[in-house]
Amino acid sequence: MRMIHAVLSLTLCLCVAGAAWSRSDPAAAKMPRRDAGRIESLRAFEQEIEDAISRRDHVFLDRITATTFSRTDQNGKVEDRAAVFAQIRKPPPSSDIIRRTITRETQQVRLHGDIGITRSETVVRGPRRAFSTTAVKVYRWRSSRWQLLSHHAISTTPLAP
Repeated sequence: MRMIHAVLSLTLCLCVAGAAWSRSDPAAAKMPRRDAGRIESLRAFEQEIEDAISRRDHVFLDRITATTFSRTDQNGKVEDRAAVFAQIRKPPPSSDIIRRTITRETQQVRLHGDIGITRSETVVRGPRRAFSTTAVKVYRWRSSRWQLLSHHAISTTPLAP
């Protein structure tokens, strides 16, 4: 079942990643106010997730990820929720906090009913390395909040520290 979910998530992510997304979408002007609010809440929620990863806040991440959550790296390696959380629970390699920031200028959000799909760039800076990663994430609106279903990394680019 998890493999089916991962394959479906990967397929959806690749379809979305290949789509031409425009920040000046004319459909956005006709968007219901409720959807506009949910889009803004999803934009902010993505940064909350990055902050939680920086803090290694597995309690928060456990609450907001689906039990079927999967992460796919840019090479196609799929990790289930248990593998991702095992990495988050490890102590960081140094005492310095790594800062993860969503680049709002490149963040794109689309709603499809109760499903939200984002494509965003995250800049990660730490004491020993810095890089930028672009990912597509799939969320579900459930019980008046977003739940992370899938994360698919598209590319990673090294940055000057």
